[in-house]
Amino acid sequence: MKRLKYVAQGEHSECALACITMLLNYYGNQSTLVELREKYGVPKED
Repeated sequence: MKRLKYVAQGEHSECALACITMLLNYYGNQSTLVELREKYGVPKED
């Protein structure tokens, strides 16, 4: 079984992006949290 490389979220609101980054990397699409943050942004906190 492949190991999942942990990606820490940089901000409180980045949990989904960190999770998606880990899943993409697991399935062979080498992405970084920074790349996804730049492409999709981070929701503003209330």
